[in-house]
Amino acid sequence: LDGYDALLADSQVDAVYISIPHPGHAEWAIKAAEAGKHVLCEKPLALTAFEADAMMHAARKAGTFLGEAFMYRLHPQTRQLVELIKSGAIGEVRMIKSSFGFAMPGFMPEHRLYANDLAGGGILDVGGYPVSMARLIAGAATGQPFAEPDKVLGAAHLGQS
Repeated sequence: LDGYDALLADSQVDAVYISIPHPGHAEWAIKAAEAGKHVLCEKPLALTAFEADAMMHAARKAGTFLGEAFMYRLHPQTRQLVELIKSGAIGEVRMIKSSFGFAMPGFMPEHRLYANDLAGGGILDVGGYPVSMARLIAGAATGQPFAEPDKVLGAAHLGQS
């Protein structure tokens, strides 16, 4: 196949995984839904709430699946943690402090994390992991799939330190 449009036009393709740079997520997820394809989209699902809403609307209208790809959510240890919290086996959840990081070989100003036109940045790229995990744990503690926080505080440290 030559190009994304050809992929979406192929009747043998049932689903697509969108892993292109963040600014293209909404456009291609909507096009995929309109083509009748199920979509697993790399995180962040969208750059704005408006884009995410448009993506969900397109998927619902088409009757297709739209999911955000967070690798940790399907790990057996995550499922076990949720069950332990739900059952009360590890006690009452009083506070959640979550962080996520990764090593880079050094400061690389050309890297996508530093490119504003690619929606780069530590919070958008990896900040979703600790927020999502905290929402999952708080939700399990309160009998919900995910908690809806009133406020989320975050900080990112990118670059030379």
